[in-house]
Amino acid sequence: MAPGKDIRLDRKCLEALHIFGVPYTRLDFSQPVIKETLERKLIYVPADFTDGKYDFYVDSARLASSLEVRIVGKSLGLELENTCIDTLKREFIVGFDQDESIKIANLLGASVMPVELANYFLRLLYQGSKSKVGVYDENKNRLDSKFCERIFEDIISLNPIWRGEWLEEDFVMKEGELYGQRKKTLDSNKNIFVGDCYKLDEDVLREDKTPGISLIDWINNPTEHGFPKKDILKEQVFFWHPRVVGGVGLDAGSFSRVEFDCSSIRSYRDSYRGVRLVFLAKQ
Repeated sequence: MAPGKDIRLDRKCLEALHIFGVPYTRLDFSQPVIKETLERKLIYVPADFTDGKYDFYVDSARLASSLEVRIVGKSLGLELENTCIDTLKREFIVGFDQDESIKIANLLGASVMPVELANYFLRLLYQGSKSKVGVYDENKNRLDSKFCERIFEDIISLNPIWRGEWLEEDFVMKEGELYGQRKKTLDSNKNIFVGDCYKLDEDVLREDKTPGISLIDWINNPTEHGFPKKDILKEQVFFWHPRVVGGVGLDAGSFSRVEFDCSSIRSYRDSYRGVRLVFLAKQ
């Protein structure tokens, strides 16, 4: 390749460059910035939006480095520095596996979003972007519909900038049935304790769609625990169904690739997958 030549690479090529230590530079294809989106807000998802099941707050951005975050990272043997950027030019941390994301979140007094809460969060942002519902921050200030749209699109829109985030679940087999594990906390030795192990719903989609499933149908018509149903409409979101010992990630980038991956290798430290903190007020 000629020096200085700009080319577009898909996710797998970027992963190979990362694994083999080949240096590269990400070009900035991000959208014009709305000043408000640079402010790190907590977005409130109220109980009346979740049928009374949950009352929680979600960070509007993926976790970024700070003194507190670096201290937590050091306690886990991790260097938590900003090495990635989203479509709104906000820096965030990547390079940790799923279990490490859960430990980081818990040590910061938060949690990693399970699939069900991620579904509620995306639905709220989508409806807020269409001015169908009011969306508020932690201080009860109403958020502009354009703000909701930009946050929603950063999570799921096509863009040459690859970015993603770990979700909480992994999957285990019990008596021939697949179960999801969530509500994870830490014991005194920083080992992960699973607070809820639930049987996957009968109507969960159990086959890969590459492509694809409809994002809007998924967030508007999920199973009890937030997964796509068997009869979901077909569109362009790549979906890998839940598997034993698989983890969950939600990623987006270029080449028609928005990915809801329920078969991620949990020990893989991705070059673009971070974590978004959630704070539960009611369970």
